[in-house]
Amino acid sequence: MANEKVCIILPVYNVRDYLERCMDSILLQSFHHYDVKLIDDGSTDGSAALCDEIASRHKNVFCYHKPNGGAGDARNYGIAKSIGCGYDYVAFVDPDDMLEPDYLEKLVRIGDADIAICGYKTILFQNDQIVSEKGFQNALPGTFVDYSEELCMLHKNTLLFMPWNKLFRMSLISQYGIRFGTTKRYEDMTFVYRYLMHCNSLAFTQDCLYRYSKYIRGRKSAVFSFANEYCEGAFISYDEGQKLATHMNALGMKTDAVEHFRKRLKQHLQTSLIGEMVVNLSMSELKWKERKRYIGELIEKYHVYFPEFDVEELEIIGNIVGTFANKENLNGIVLMSYLYKWKHNH
Repeated sequence: MANEKVCIILPVYNVRDYLERCMDSILLQSFHHYDVKLIDDGSTDGSAALCDEIASRHKNVFCYHKPNGGAGDARNYGIAKSIGCGYDYVAFVDPDDMLEPDYLEKLVRIGDADIAICGYKTILFQNDQIVSEKGFQNALPGTFVDYSEELCMLHKNTLLFMPWNKLFRMSLISQYGIRFGTTKRYEDMTFVYRYLMHCNSLAFTQDCLYRYSKYIRGRKSAVFSFANEYCEGAFISYDEGQKLATHMNALGMKTDAVEHFRKRLKQHLQTSLIGEMVVNLSMSELKWKERKRYIGELIEKYHVYFPEFDVEELEIIGNIVGTFANKENLNGIVLMSYLYKWKHNH
């Protein structure tokens, strides 16, 4: 395993203030057989020039520039530039996050599995100061072939959806043409589900090796589109997850565990859609008529996937959110939405 090589792909878009901190954590890795592909996705804040500068200083860092297409499209571009270059594994890192020094070493040496998964810490920043840290870990370290129960545990512990706490085999990505979705949200979840369709084994470590950054900042959005931009990825990822569940059934994995996984997929989609409605309306400046249109689009999509749901009740919830959702009322509205989801998931 000493000669195995890793490609790290970073999609870069307007992250000049954070990129060097991220790169510093990568360049301090205890595992040295890796390259970094910086994919500038049409940045306008000086990130593109910074990528070029960093690449000029390090022989294992390569920079590419492309028109803006979103994080999924940038990662796909990085994959295309990496296939056939002799890499055994690929890792995906977000440019405003950080790695522990032994991130690569522990994931590469965790065991002979098609995917290696680690825990992570969420680091909450306010005014460039860390205000809190929280770790997320899997309960059972080891390597598994029948991984149906482990997927449910990963789902529950919020370790399944993202690509950045995982190491993927490049040969599988190349052989099966696995790519990220290109929607504005949930494109990473789509990739993980597509990849798992071709995995024979999963390996886990409890170590929190990835540092996921979140920032407290105010924002308002005047215009957004629900159906075609933000939540479409949630429906695509749900469909990919259901395909994965069907695949696990065909492989003869534990039936109860697979059905539990399907239930969690459904709950997550419900949570995602209502959460998008709450946050988007709370942070937006849309007028009531536009809010009604947005809520109508959500309910229409929701009912297609969950025809058994009480649409009239969901309309009442949507109208309440649409009327009262703003930045000041966000906590109360979020609490109400969670009570609603709790009612229908128990």
